[in-house]
This record gives sequence, C-alpha cells and structure tokens, in this order.
Amino acid sequence: MQYTEFTQYYPFLNTLLVEWAAHRIARTADYLEAEARSHISCLQSQIERKKIQMPLTRQIFAEFPHGISLEEFERLAWATDEEYKYLHSLLLEAKYSLSEIKTTTVTPSMQQIQQATEEVKDYIQALAHPSVDVFLKWNSRLSSREKFYIQLLPNLLREKNGEAGKLWSLATDEWGYLDEGYQILTEPVIKSFFSMERLIGAITVNSYGVKCLNAPVTMFVDIDLDSSGLDCSYFSFPWGQSDTQESLVMEAIR
Repeated sequence: MQYTEFTQYYPFLNTLLVEWAAHRIARTADYLEAEARSHISCLQSQIERKKIQMPLTRQIFAEFPHGISLEEFERLAWATDEEYKYLHSLLLEAKYSLSEIKTTTVTPSMQQIQQATEEVKDYIQALAHPSVDVFLKWNSRLSSREKFYIQLLPNLLREKNGEAGKLWSLATDEWGYLDEGYQILTEPVIKSFFSMERLIGAITVNSYGVKCLNAPVTMFVDIDLDSSGLDCSYFSFPWGQSDTQESLVMEAIR
C-alpha cells in the first residue's frame, strides 16, 4: 500500500498514528501511560491463559468438582507454579510503574512531528509487504497503540498464507492493546462531508461490507400525520407557515 492511498482511505487513523508517533518520539506522559496500560493488559491476558493451561487447574477440577475460592486458588498457584508467580510479579511491577508516571507538559516539537510523519509513511509502506526484517525493525520501535491498529488493517492483511500470514498471526498475538469500541479508524473512508473546510461526517465500509455513516451530530426528522394525512402535517412546517393549501401539505408529506 502506498502512503498516499493509505491517507486517502484511512485519514482518521493516519492522523492519530502521526500523533502517537510524535508522542512516542518525544516520550510524553501520554505515551508512557499508554505503554504501561498496554503492558498491564498483555500480562493480564497471559495470566488468564496460564490459569487455563496449568496442571493445577485440571487437578482442582478433578478433586473439587464444585470449585474452590479464588483466594485458595491463588495460594496454591503461587506455591506450585513458578511461571505463574513470575507473571504476577511482572504485573505488580507494571502497575507500580503506571502509578509512578508523572504528568508533564512535554509536547512534541514541529521537528518531532515531521519525523513522526516520515516514520508512519515508512512503516505503512513497508508493512504492506512484511518480512522478518521489517517486523524486527518496527516491533522494537512502534508503540503498542500503533502496532495494535496497523495489525487490524485489512489491506495490510491481504496476504494470509505463507511467511507473511505467519508473521501477522504472531503480530496479532503480541501486538495487543487494551482498547474497546467501534473501530472506525480501521474502516476505509469512501466519502467525506465538509462544511466549509471542517469535516462533519464520513461514510466508511465495515468489516462485512456495510456502509456506515459516521458523524458527531445527526438529525432525525419525524413527520406526524393523522389518519387523513392532511389535518396536522402543516403544523410541522419548518418555515413556520400555517398555510393549509392542499398542495403545500402534500409537498411536505412527500
């Protein structure tokens, strides 16, 4: 994918990727907090997977069909499984590091924003044709937010087989990020609407091909009619007239 094509179809994501990259380069408090939260999210997922896979879990199901308390399970897990204990210690450290992040007034400079723009351009074009070298280069550099969103892009994931497919499967597992909600950022924009120069809405295509209207404000119009369809509609004329001529009423109904 060429960068010009990316900015055309994913303008919202492009704007945020540049912003996130600039914060990463400047190492702002926003970047540090986002990274800490991402690390916590990944560790929590690893711990949950570990709980399912532990021999202790199978043993408990066999010996205690009605289960045991969470406190008792934690005590047994800490006593019998070193990896589980290690993951928990990492989680405690991550939560402590999050609490230690200081709010600062550091903001990216114009030079750092320009550098961020160039980096986004470079990795979007490179990841369209992924290789081991490409992943090694960007895996250590990108923030969790950047990695999470770019691995969701369908155009970058079109190669599902072979080496590229294996790399993207690995990225999906490792490039996790705690984020929920409607993913407009990774839906291609097929039409934008402007008022003067201000963007007021966009039509995107979601993952199963449905066109979606995205707008901060939407007007819904409700036309109420009585059984005849004529007697009350004129009260709702937006221009405030009370002319009851049938032609005007029928025009409003249409």
